[in-house]
Order: sequence, then structure tokens, then C-alpha cells
Amino acid sequence: MKDFVILKNESSQEYICFINNVEDVEYFLEDISKEIRTLGRTKIIIDLFLTNGYSYNRFFEFNIITNELLLINPRNIDNEIYKTVAMYLKNNIQLLENSALSLALKKIVLNQLMSINI
Repeated sequence: MKDFVILKNESSQEYICFINNVEDVEYFLEDISKEIRTLGRTKIIIDLFLTNGYSYNRFFEFNIITNELLLINPRNIDNEIYKTVAMYLKNNIQLLENSALSLALKKIVLNQLMSINI
């Protein structure tokens, strides 16, 4: 499995980059830049859920022109993005199992994911 995946939010035509492991996102920025250039974009939201869980520093906006990573308040993230990520996680449960999240949080997230209808 790749270190990250670019997910398309169908309803709003937005993209989100979900990091598939617990390594530092800095290692992947060059590859992320290449992929979002092919999409004709200059910015993308990066989701670090597997490392940071529901914390305030879960989302960053990456600007490929300036190479800046800016923290995004989770309240400013569209609900459709949360749904897109939840569906991806539900279809890739092994990512949650291998995450840096506590066992208690993994159980909570797993219960939430199992209640989602695909």
C-alpha cells in the first residue's frame, strides 16, 4: 500500500490526501506535490488521522507553490470530507489497526465505522 492516497470528494469535487501510515508527512510532500499537480491543483488538505486521531492538529493544507503546511481547524473541514475519509477507513480497516492511536480510540473509531452504511 502506498504511503498516502488522494481521495476525491464526489459531492464537492475537492480532494484530500490521507496519509496511510504514522511516518512524518514531510517525507511524502514531494510525491504529494507531483500527484496534485497532475490533478491541476496547487493546494490540498492532508489528513493525519492515523497519527493524530481526532486532535486539533489532524488536518493541514499543503500549498505546493510555497511548500507551506498550514494547520486547519477541524471545524473548517467539510462534512463530506469526513464521510469520504470514513468510507476509505472502513474499506481499509488494517490501516486503523496499524495506526498510532490508543487501543481505546481504535475501538471507538471501529464502532463508528461499523455503523456507517456503504
